[in-house]
Amino acid sequence: MRSIKIRVLYLLIVIIFLISAGFLWLDYIGLIDLQEQREKYMPTTVQRSIDAKDDEPSLLKWEELRKAQEKLSKDQETFSLEQIKLKELDKTLKSKEEKLGELEKGLVLERKKFESDKQQYASYQKNISDLAGKIGNMPPEGAVKIMNSWNDLLIIDVLRRMDYVAADEGKQSITSYLIYLIQQENPERAGTIMKKMAEYVPEPS
Repeated sequence: MRSIKIRVLYLLIVIIFLISAGFLWLDYIGLIDLQEQREKYMPTTVQRSIDAKDDEPSLLKWEELRKAQEKLSKDQETFSLEQIKLKELDKTLKSKEEKLGELEKGLVLERKKFESDKQQYASYQKNISDLAGKIGNMPPEGAVKIMNSWNDLLIIDVLRRMDYVAADEGKQSITSYLIYLIQQENPERAGTIMKKMAEYVPEPS
């Protein structure tokens, strides 16, 4: 029984050898291409690697992608820096705008104050003119009684206006006589008024 199995095994080995030899002979004489058949039914790792070359970027393409990435990074950095500069510039402009707004408010207030002072001055000058006209048309004694209730500056402004009107009309001013009457009642105040008149230079009206 054992000898039969050995014979069968030997026979199979011989058959496989003969078949292999037959394929080699056919390949040798050119009837078949064992290499082609083997690659067709049993592709190697090397062949798969070769066939896969179109699915991977070439070294040149990879270098281009790397440079493009570097340029993109630099552009992004430049953009970020410019964005920061713009924000700082925007803050500076807003700060200057606020300062200009405050300056404008200050100018508006100053203009209003100037206009108010101007109106007050004009009103004061009108009152001085009115008082000078009334005092000039009153009896000197009665006029002095009224003037005694005024402050020194108002008396001086009225007397000066009376002098101006008299000179403009070519008449003799009575201001010296009024001061004389004030001196009769209050010599000290009359002296003070005359001193202030000498020191006080009125603005042109």
